Amino acid sequence: LLLNRAMLEQYRSAAGVCSKRLRLLLYGRGGVALQDQIYDFMRTDPAFAQPASPHNKSLSQFRLHTYRRMRALFSSKLMTYERILSDINNYIEFNTCVGLYDWSALAKFVLSWQFVGLTLHILGSERHSKLREDIENLKCLGCFALTELSHGSNMRAIQTTAHFDREKDSFVLNTPNHEGMKFWVGNLGQTATHALVFAQLYTSDYHGVHLFIVPVRDPSTLLPLPGVIIGDLGAKLGLHGVDNGFMMLHNVHIPRANLLNRYSDVDREGNFTSVITDPDKRLSASLGALSMGRVAIIGISAANMRSAVVIATRFSAQRRQFSQDPQHPTEETPVLEYPTQVLRLAPNLAKFFVFERFARRLFHYFHSNMLSSIKGKDSPPSKQAMVEAQHLHVLSCAGKAVVTADSQRAIQTCRELCGGHGFLASAGLGKLRDDNDPNCTYEGDNYVLRQQALSHIVSSFIRAKKLEVLGISMNLGDVRKMDMKKLDTINDYFPILEALCSVLVRRSELTENGIALVDSLVNFFALSWFNDFLATCEPGTERSTLESLGLLFATGAVLDHAGTLLAEGIIPREVYHELHWRKERLCTEVLKRELVSVTDAIAPPDFVLNSSLGRSSGHLYSNIMQHVLADQPNNQFARPDWWREAVYAPPNSNL
Repeated sequence: LLLNRAMLEQYRSAAGVCSKRLRLLLYGRGGVALQDQIYDFMRTDPAFAQPASPHNKSLSQFRLHTYRRMRALFSSKLMTYERILSDINNYIEFNTCVGLYDWSALAKFVLSWQFVGLTLHILGSERHSKLREDIENLKCLGCFALTELSHGSNMRAIQTTAHFDREKDSFVLNTPNHEGMKFWVGNLGQTATHALVFAQLYTSDYHGVHLFIVPVRDPSTLLPLPGVIIGDLGAKLGLHGVDNGFMMLHNVHIPRANLLNRYSDVDREGNFTSVITDPDKRLSASLGALSMGRVAIIGISAANMRSAVVIATRFSAQRRQFSQDPQHPTEETPVLEYPTQVLRLAPNLAKFFVFERFARRLFHYFHSNMLSSIKGKDSPPSKQAMVEAQHLHVLSCAGKAVVTADSQRAIQTCRELCGGHGFLASAGLGKLRDDNDPNCTYEGDNYVLRQQALSHIVSSFIRAKKLEVLGISMNLGDVRKMDMKKLDTINDYFPILEALCSVLVRRSELTENGIALVDSLVNFFALSWFNDFLATCEPGTERSTLESLGLLFATGAVLDHAGTLLAEGIIPREVYHELHWRKERLCTEVLKRELVSVTDAIAPPDFVLNSSLGRSSGHLYSNIMQHVLADQPNNQFARPDWWREAVYAPPNSNL
């Protein structure tokens, strides 16, 4: 026991990085204080206490515990509309800290508070303020009803209809057939009382997709309202605490005021008006307000990558296998010392740091755009606001596709780095992987999202031979060979990535090149913003280590597309080999000794990480056994209830 704790302490003592200083550098005093406040709330609130056997809960128990935690989050007022409007960092820290403990609880909260309540702030008006207040005070619970059984990414083709009834001054919503039923709607299965429904709007003419608030259950009984058929989707691969459901509507009347009217409205006589005349731009403006969902998913996926790397690093520092010293064959070596371990671990830590900064920067751009939208409700959005919204849409689509996929791969890699013990439920890596899995498909299939981003990128290239997005300009003109005399700083890698994108944009008609282009652009933007962050850091060991992580990310971003770069002569073969050596030296010589302290800086408290392999105190093997014994109280040493079926009759023998 002391040996495993000693190994963690040895790595901490050998590190040049101070984990406390690094945490302050990353999140600031205000961010650290807010994180600690949220962690303290969850540590002391009874709803967040872990059950005795957390891995043996029924679906009903999962949902009950999740609902109680969601209710506690609403009561805590840790997140309010005023707090998010005043400082987006409040939202970022809240999302991350709560999610690291329980993504299901955060999802239920966010689906109502953000996807419905905040959308009412952005796309609604004063007539929706009462419902907005009721949602914030949990007098009702919202859900976001966009996806249908037969349509997800192609939202323009959804089938749910909303016809204006002039006599009753209401909209009548209908599901025309079973393929048009709303499907996969989080919170709808058992608990939501109101749905934000996407439907095709008809008055005397057709006006395209609009958003409507539809009461679906009686808040006092949770029974469906007349004309509303609701069902629960049951068990899923992950996020077991979220009650996803399906819904069909039959002649459901809602007040005319239930149309979200930021950009369009219908008067008492059925006249349709809009501050944006072009229906495609009108829909794009509405969807721009929803980009926060994809940005949040980028942050969620980066956070899951963080937890996985923390667990795998602490395990690797304590797990000993084989000896590297022939003179002392019984003194086994921590697996973190083996190059094959650290070469898989360190690059994923680098990706976390770069992608987390990418998500935070996108959040800040979204926040600015959201405030402009709310302040300018009585007029159409400005040209600049429309351009920024489009840029946010492009980068959130591309970033969501890249980061969620990389995160899923990183979690699986960390699971494998922990060997057989990583397969234990108590390791926490299986739950991380399963809860992260839906990030790859909801809010848009990753390959469809790449195609949406690619369309904008290619059109920008055709028009101007360059790409300008949110303050960053990429010259996609003539491809030139790089000066490879030095690749010592992150800035030295940007010309290579720019040249790579210049090649890929010309060849983007080939699908795999288009995908590679989008991925390379995300790497370019994420690395640029990470480099901007480094420029704000004071010199020291912590900054030097972050620079090494940035260099490792940049090296990987180039090596991922080495075939194209070599074929085009952008980098010579000797540089290609040198990059591989640089990657290995960064991992095994520069970063290896810092990994434990760096992950200490980003790790949540042990009760949040909740992993038998990743406790900060060490004691790896006693923690594993403690979880094994707690997970099956009094059953580890008992026969199964069905033991009689497994009694083996002695074989017949003539001997």
